Amino acid sequence: MLILSNMMSRLKMLISQPFTLNAARFHSSYFTRVRKMTFQDIILFVLCGFDTCTRTALNRFFTQNSEQVMTMSQQALSKARSHFDHSPFELIFRDLVLQRYCEEHEINLWHGYQIFAIDKNDAALPKIPALLEAFGGTGRDADSPTAKISLLCDVLNDFVVDAAIGRASASERGFALGHLEKLKDICPDTKKILIFDIFDRSYPLAALINALNAQRLSFLMRVKSKWNQEINESTRADSLVKLDETTTIRAVKFQLPSGETETLITNLYELPFKEFSMLYFKRWPIETKYDIVKNKLTLENFTGYSKNVILQDFWAAMYLTNLAAVAKDEADAKKTGGI
Repeated sequence: MLILSNMMSRLKMLISQPFTLNAARFHSSYFTRVRKMTFQDIILFVLCGFDTCTRTALNRFFTQNSEQVMTMSQQALSKARSHFDHSPFELIFRDLVLQRYCEEHEINLWHGYQIFAIDKNDAALPKIPALLEAFGGTGRDADSPTAKISLLCDVLNDFVVDAAIGRASASERGFALGHLEKLKDICPDTKKILIFDIFDRSYPLAALINALNAQRLSFLMRVKSKWNQEINESTRADSLVKLDETTTIRAVKFQLPSGETETLITNLYELPFKEFSMLYFKRWPIETKYDIVKNKLTLENFTGYSKNVILQDFWAAMYLTNLAAVAKDEADAKKTGGI
């Protein structure tokens, strides 16, 4: 399992590498003079700036930086942050994901499968014209600056494997295809199931299914009633449905405690019918991830008013979300004598 102190050392190593600064800064002269806060200090300052209940769990992570007094005016800090892009935060997020899924760390499986869920959400942005122009808006007059975010979560291992942020009108298909690309690097020899709700009706479902099949990914999608006439009119709880000349899917229906009928489509042809309701509800951890990101990490309390700061805050929040999972795993292991 990952150890928090090791991840601390790795973080410091990554942000101190010349290539990290060179790839991020907007001009080669930035961060070349001795300042009150170095480039690395600012990265750590931003990560420490999320005032949340997870802060206690992460205090140990930042203890080694306490000897340096990091005081700076808001104006000076904003100026310093405007000198580099979001790439350092995305870098440490993606590196942490790769560390989690390297061969030496065990992963939880369900019947030999990794289970992933995709879900989207909106993030309200500060009401600044520049952000409305950069991200678009929602509401009756589409004048409330809003970003769309999408997460790919490993629900059995409590980890955000991929994340994306874009305009309010961003294509869910684009997000989904991007997530699929990132899955190629995650335990490539392990079978995977991807759970998500069907996108809008205009989504070319057969093309998506073919893309999933090409990657040998199993899927489970929830569809709305009347989505497909044949499925809607069928009285069978488990059936095969032909979407087009080359694409056939399995459709399963089961009743929720509320009395409503849930309809799922899948390419898991061998899975017993009784397993599907349990499998679909394994997607629930992705809902709790959004609770952590939006409520505990208070993502929508952005620390600036530029697109650049929004992206920095987003990727910092994604990193901290996974770091909190690392801290929890380590704490749980210590309680059970695993460490």
